[in-house]
Amino acid sequence: MFGQSLASSYATLRIVACLAIGIACSIALHGQTDTGNISGLVFDETGAVIPGATVSAVDVDRGIRRESETSDTGEFVLRYVDPGTYSLTFEAADFASLEVQGLEVRVGETATVSAQLSVAARQERVVVPAEAARPAIDPQRVQQSDHIDSVRIQNLPINRRDYLALGLLTPGVVDTNYVANATDRRITTTRTSGLGIGGTNGRGNTFMIDGLDNVQSVGTVRSAISQEAVYEFQINRNSFSAEQGGAPGGAINIVTKGGTNELHGSPFGFVRNRRFQARNYFDPGKGAYTRAQSGASFGGPIERNKTFYFGTYERLDRHESLIVPLLSDSSFLSSLTETQQSLVDVLSAAGPPAPRPLVDRLAGALVPANHAGVASLFEENSGVFPFSEERHQVVTRLDHAVRDGHTVFFRGNWTGNNSENSALGELKARNRGSGSRVNEFSVALGDTFVISPRWVSETRLGFSYHDSGSTPDEPHGPAIDINGFGHFGRDFFLPLRSVERVFQVRQNLIRVTGRQTLKFGADVNPLRDWVRSETFFSGRFIFGEAVPLASVIDSSAGPGTSLLIKGRRTAPACRRHRRAHFGPPGIHPRAADDLPARLRRSVLDWRGEPDEPLCRGRDPDRAEIPADSRLASRTRTQDTVPARLQQHCSASGIRLES
Repeated sequence: MFGQSLASSYATLRIVACLAIGIACSIALHGQTDTGNISGLVFDETGAVIPGATVSAVDVDRGIRRESETSDTGEFVLRYVDPGTYSLTFEAADFASLEVQGLEVRVGETATVSAQLSVAARQERVVVPAEAARPAIDPQRVQQSDHIDSVRIQNLPINRRDYLALGLLTPGVVDTNYVANATDRRITTTRTSGLGIGGTNGRGNTFMIDGLDNVQSVGTVRSAISQEAVYEFQINRNSFSAEQGGAPGGAINIVTKGGTNELHGSPFGFVRNRRFQARNYFDPGKGAYTRAQSGASFGGPIERNKTFYFGTYERLDRHESLIVPLLSDSSFLSSLTETQQSLVDVLSAAGPPAPRPLVDRLAGALVPANHAGVASLFEENSGVFPFSEERHQVVTRLDHAVRDGHTVFFRGNWTGNNSENSALGELKARNRGSGSRVNEFSVALGDTFVISPRWVSETRLGFSYHDSGSTPDEPHGPAIDINGFGHFGRDFFLPLRSVERVFQVRQNLIRVTGRQTLKFGADVNPLRDWVRSETFFSGRFIFGEAVPLASVIDSSAGPGTSLLIKGRRTAPACRRHRRAHFGPPGIHPRAADDLPARLRRSVLDWRGEPDEPLCRGRDPDRAEIPADSRLASRTRTQDTVPARLQQHCSASGIRLES
């Protein structure tokens, strides 16, 4: 019995394994993570295909060579070609050789070339530009994607030199850093990638650098690299291959720069100062503002056509001012809001004389400045405050060609960032600010090996370490949130520290058989995450928006009654209404119990019954007001209706029915 069970389990496991391999092998190779392809067709002047022709591709900048032969159908393909500019040479017996110059290979795409050879002596050579040999449409492209090449990265101005911001130039991509809502529950300490693709909130994207994942567990980019080290990147918005999957949003493939046969370097520096800046509208003067970004990159050959190096360093210094305009209009501290004033006016007009002193006390209690500490809380936390940030970024890369068709690379990068008094502005008060620090680095090792014309191996190894933390400026708290007016005190998520360690091993194999290209492999990506967050340790007080008076009156006496009390003749109250909520109409029991008994009886003791008439008559403009509802007290008499309301209806030509 045990042997049969074991055999059955083994058979089941074998079937599952075969299905998994079959599914993996059925995926067509339409796109890689950090390389590209070159493919095409070779034919003669009559259109007949030429089998056995030799196709050579040489990297113009590094001299690295790749070769292939055309199949019986005249087709050829070069897999896992590093992005760059290539020169292609086509040679066949009894045909003049053809050279295609300036072929651009982009990350994640296939460069297609159709070569027509002419019958001639073998010594003859024909040179054509790549534009003449490439088709206008890429027949192998199935995904919706765009490229941001090195020309745009180097020449387009970008705030903070954040190269990913260039992704906003592509269709269907929006900025999620400044969306004026909190539908994605964004938290200051868990940033998003900033790119919303296909309606996502910036946390559903996959980022890859040199073929390895680069996403934190919260959905942002894990290891930032200097813009100076980016060669190009691809944004896949939809229909990308399963190899790049795992993301409900998009897949962004980033390729770093490498050295070439030419020694080159480029220092840079950018400065912004308040002397050149326009004054902020909310800044009474010109606050401190200095931002400097500087750095340099350098690269070249260690051994020509074989080994290359590249490195870059970038620094950011910011000494700026953050503006908290909580008191841009300070009148709210010494006056009532429109809703509060309406409440006082109605209670004073509709209530009996006895509770009017209570109404006056209520009006005084609603003025914020009459409470100790409220005015000083706003005054001390509103204004212009200093802010500083310092960031360092280092990237190094080594490339080595073992032989034709076999290349390896190593990349290492480190980022250190410290900021003080950040996370201020808008409704976030000064004492809601915090300081943050980031220390992260990653290393990557890659190997691409063309085993034979039919087999290609790709190996990627990586390790990443991320240590970040945020400390509140207000150490004790509590958090005080006054919706619509300001957010004060220690953020209830802080302090916070997060340490993340990520290992990744990716092995891919490609099998080329005629017109079929099969790709399969494995990806192991363990993550170790440690987080300490003192959430709600400091306490939190939330002062929500006040319930409008109209809602209180309409809930008690029927929809539209508040408009009649305010003196509006065209009252939507005189329309048919039904309950739009569960439970009986009326104000909250606790709210009613807190009111004086006389006030409850004379003002809030009204109930609206569904489908009963409230009023009937005509307004001064003779517009018909339908009789759709009835206003009645609990005793169903007209005696409890305040005299002011009766006078108002009489003056408006409206007759109340009992």
